[in-house]
Amino acid sequence: MALARLDAHKERVRGAGGNRDVPRNGKKQPLIIPLGEDGQPDTAAKLKPYTRMTTYIDCLDDKTNLTKWGKRLVLVGLAKLPEGKRADLVAEILEADERGDKNKLNAIAERMHKAAGGNDKADQGDWLHELSEYADKGEALPAKATEEDLADIAAYKLATIDLEVKEIEHFVVLDEHKVGGTPDRMSWYAGPDPDGLEPAGHLITDLKTGRVDYGGLKMAMQLAGYGRGKKYDPQTGVRTPWPDDLNLNWGLIINAPAGTGTCEVLWVDLRLGWDGFLLAKDVRAIRNRGRRAFRPYPSPGALLAMEEDAEEGEE
Repeated sequence: MALARLDAHKERVRGAGGNRDVPRNGKKQPLIIPLGEDGQPDTAAKLKPYTRMTTYIDCLDDKTNLTKWGKRLVLVGLAKLPEGKRADLVAEILEADERGDKNKLNAIAERMHKAAGGNDKADQGDWLHELSEYADKGEALPAKATEEDLADIAAYKLATIDLEVKEIEHFVVLDEHKVGGTPDRMSWYAGPDPDGLEPAGHLITDLKTGRVDYGGLKMAMQLAGYGRGKKYDPQTGVRTPWPDDLNLNWGLIINAPAGTGTCEVLWVDLRLGWDGFLLAKDVRAIRNRGRRAFRPYPSPGALLAMEEDAEEGEE
């Protein structure tokens, strides 16, 4: 019975696809065909950089623990070096510090972070995202997929068996906010959402391959932003709305920690997420205003000189 359901699931998603060929600048910002005064794409105009969705909402994220973790990894990476290489690197660090070469110091810190395994989980997560796309399209996994990968994907497919994938990684834009990003999936669910709406309808769905216990608000903001965007065609600039029954109250997080062979589907509150998104807009605006917080103070003695000039004028 389970195998039959898996086969049916595979048939439902065959051919689902998205549109990810969006050009980017050196800051990895998506470059978007702007809308003209008539509200239509102006293909003759210069491409406009939009803020990445994850960057836009990041201003509300508490990075304290992440920053501490990164610092620890730099120390671990340095400690793992052979003694001779470690001494050479310390000399290189001191020389760069004396020159005030921040770029060099940043590059060294990144090397040590990577040497300590700081990018391993992200790399594993990227790989699992890729494998999940094969699975959702009903395609065979690459030959290099390991037994561990197969266990991860089996757990993923079983957890999502009741979801019908309609879109895979289709880039969206929110023109009002100049924001763009790519949800992993847009899926259909025939069952009820947490409010009792049945069917829940079309749902923004995102795969997370690490811990989710600290990032609920950020994920809610991310999915809420995707849901209020429009699908974007980078070739023509045409914006297309999501289906009318897209659920703007609830989305889904598929939590499949890479290498664990487990997967859990979680509802995420998009009303909370949209409140957070709008708050992020205000935070970003006040930070921009903060750059103009200072005004020049008169040089020492300027007030006295002004008073003396005034007295001379009275004479």
